[in-house]
Amino acid sequence: MAQTTKTETQPTVENAPVTAAIAETVDAVTDEARELESNLTARGRNAVQELTTTARDLGDNVVETGRNAYFAGLGIVATVDERTRGVVDDLIARGKRYTDGDTAEAGFVQAISGAVRDRVDETTRQVKTARTDLEHSVEGTVTRVLHRLGVPSRNEVESLINRIDRLTTKVDDLIAKRG
Repeated sequence: MAQTTKTETQPTVENAPVTAAIAETVDAVTDEARELESNLTARGRNAVQELTTTARDLGDNVVETGRNAYFAGLGIVATVDERTRGVVDDLIARGKRYTDGDTAEAGFVQAISGAVRDRVDETTRQVKTARTDLEHSVEGTVTRVLHRLGVPSRNEVESLINRIDRLTTKVDDLIAKRG
């Protein structure tokens, strides 16, 4: 069997400048790679932070818009309720002044007052039902409009924030491992 021998290049005076040039090139490339990695890591971290901030701001804006629509609906119902009560209270006060007169008129006014009270109670119940229906309608409308506009729901925004947080953790772990 023939033996093969390994030929090793020994540093000599002749190849010393080449070896030094190679070492310098390797060092320069390594430094550039580290700088690129550092820049990319910083950019990635900045992008994640910007996405997180944007997602949170968007979620806050969506919630604020929905809340304002809800309050506007309640304001409508409250205004109707207050004005109805004011008119009824005024009618009752006028009716009481009217009953101070003749007894026949007083009986008539009392009968009318009872009917008015019943109607007011019924109207109050209807207003409360309308308010509940309006609340549900406004919530549904806001949800549908936001969906059509491509605005993510609160759950979708929270899911994205959680995903971004997990990715940030992974990026930080990778940086720690390489650092």
